Amino acid sequence: MPRRVVKNRRTLIRSMSNPEVARHLLDIIECAIASVDPYKSVRNRIKRSSNLLSFNHYNLRLDKFNEILVIGFGKASGKMAEAIEKIFRGFPLRGVISVPAGSASSLKLKRIETVEAEHPLPGEGSLTAGEKILQLAKDVDRRTFVIALISGGGSSLAVAPRPPLTLEDLIKTNKILLRCGADIKEINTIRKHISLIKGGNLASQLYPSTVLNILVSDVPGDRLDTIASGPLVPDETTFHDALHILRKYRLHTKLPANVVKLVESGVIGNIPETPKEGDKVFKKVKNVIVASNRIAVEASYQEAKKLGYKPLIISTVVEGEAREVAKMIVSIGKEVLNSNRPVRKPAILLFGGETTVSVKGKGKGGRNQEMALQAAISLRDVSNMMFLAIGTDGIDGVTDVAGGMVDTVTYRKMVSFGIDPIEYFLDNNSYEALRKVNSTIYTGPTGTNVNDIYILAVY
Repeated sequence: MPRRVVKNRRTLIRSMSNPEVARHLLDIIECAIASVDPYKSVRNRIKRSSNLLSFNHYNLRLDKFNEILVIGFGKASGKMAEAIEKIFRGFPLRGVISVPAGSASSLKLKRIETVEAEHPLPGEGSLTAGEKILQLAKDVDRRTFVIALISGGGSSLAVAPRPPLTLEDLIKTNKILLRCGADIKEINTIRKHISLIKGGNLASQLYPSTVLNILVSDVPGDRLDTIASGPLVPDETTFHDALHILRKYRLHTKLPANVVKLVESGVIGNIPETPKEGDKVFKKVKNVIVASNRIAVEASYQEAKKLGYKPLIISTVVEGEAREVAKMIVSIGKEVLNSNRPVRKPAILLFGGETTVSVKGKGKGGRNQEMALQAAISLRDVSNMMFLAIGTDGIDGVTDVAGGMVDTVTYRKMVSFGIDPIEYFLDNNSYEALRKVNSTIYTGPTGTNVNDIYILAVY
């Protein structure tokens, strides 16, 4: 059994109407998170024997390089860096990584510098990290081997504004994008075109070195150009796409004027596009995904099977508005409950992905808590179902919890506590609604990030 990551496990189990099922759901999610531990994932996929490095059936001779540099940014990059130092024990290497504020002290790094930075909105630490990474990139040549450690959260943990933009421009832009209802691909399209790092621009900075890009994927479908806004892979999006997104969400008057002006300048060709497929800067870049949502969901499947359930993976590429996704998941559960299809009871339905929330209220919450509150509302008129939604990084929105866990009596419990679940939902106040009935999941930062996992038990 993996280490316990849910810190309020006992409270959650006691708050559910069926403690045994609650215990099983928490066992399943803890197995999922353990399966994508960044340290173990890197050690399992990247192997070194003397001067030979092996990964993805590819061998690379290390003795042809004069120097090994390590750069990285993301929620999982710290543990990934620990694995790299272990793999390259006895080898000279140096570098810098950016990690979430408060996490550096837990890392055991001796040769790689750490910078603590801000998330989900960039800050001064993020700017410092970006500057240090770009400064390091100036040292590379053809005989430099660069190991990049990229994971979810990297978009805010290392930033380098495209001139003449400022850090304040990036902060305001990110804040608006995260609240306008845009999906992660749309958000990243904007981010890529206002950055010197994102959208393949880091590959340009590191050319002509050889780069091993090691990734922990937090993106549905593991699109390389979306993980941390694709700093080392070709960008399929354009300034025209960015302008379309500004129009779609009516952002022209909301975003900083410098950002809008930069996008419009790019559209008419006054600013170079991000590097595309076939560009020489990607010729010596190798990409390896060592952990992903798919791996975590498959681990959930195996654990559910061991516990005696009939598990079924429905999708690991779930996207859409959080409330609508939650309704859809509950509707599948009702089909299982009433007709034993697409799987027979007792069943565990498994989903992975990342939803969005169009924030209209003034409350506090996150996409997983929003899903849990909607599920509680949708489950109020049925029995024998329990739902869990969690961010594998341990952070949901701007709260201190990872997600929420509800069942068919949660709604009534809220009402008995004087909470109107629908009113709280309309105010986007899922955190308070769930917290008051002990339905929030608290893990603290997990050190990994492979998107979200949604589990529905039907029994």
